Amino acid sequence: MKRIYKSIFFIGISVFGICLIAYGGTSLIKGFTQHNDWPTTAIVQKETDIDPKLVEKFTKISVMVNPSGVKFKVTGKINITNPVDSTQNLHNLGYIYQKQGDQYYYQSGQTETINADGLLVYVDHAQKKIMLGKNKGEMAPLVFPDLSNLIKQFKEEKYQLWDRRTDKQYWTISLINPTHITCKLYELTYDSLTLKPNKIVMRLSNFDDPLNNKKDKKVSFEIMTDTQVNASLFHVGRFVEKKQPQSYVPAEKYKDYELIVLPELR
Repeated sequence: MKRIYKSIFFIGISVFGICLIAYGGTSLIKGFTQHNDWPTTAIVQKETDIDPKLVEKFTKISVMVNPSGVKFKVTGKINITNPVDSTQNLHNLGYIYQKQGDQYYYQSGQTETINADGLLVYVDHAQKKIMLGKNKGEMAPLVFPDLSNLIKQFKEEKYQLWDRRTDKQYWTISLINPTHITCKLYELTYDSLTLKPNKIVMRLSNFDDPLNNKKDKKVSFEIMTDTQVNASLFHVGRFVEKKQPQSYVPAEKYKDYELIVLPELR
């Protein structure tokens, strides 16, 4: 049960691709040969050719999808293509994520997650199940290293940074390493005037066969950020009611749902 609980929590967090190539995380497997079928139109830069101004720009754009403010909201659609496991594929799945202080709400497809009022509530409407646990507190904001360290990390991870115009209004800034063991592509499409991003795309390596590009998982998020949140979505009473200090039942509207209370609340 704890494993399921953790999965739910981290799925909610990862919706924005906030991982940003796992700073300080995975190291490269050295000596691999780049596959010829890597589909990118980018002009490959020299390994040492990383423009500090471009790194600074990349950081400014990335910060805009970091929910570190008092109020934050992002909505959009998720697309996932996994050639190894088609059950993971998603097509234009709508999502909502919003936070206010240490409260947050996440909805994707037929699932909803609320972290508020000392509780974490996960609802699966398709399965008619509610899972109840303890509040996990405010999401930790993404902390960016200073630019000098960031440039160093990009070099160590063999990433190339490339910026290109995609139409009259939008540009796309990309981190590319076709042989990276974890993430081969991370890119942000943004408004050229405001730098506000509207799309995140990631190309993730297959864990069992990381150099086989045909097995890469492709993930994209359409994003629209805002500072106006719907406070009613934080109300856990929509789904569960407290009868006694350690006793909960489904709310009247969901009385036919199975309620699973984690041991930490008993």
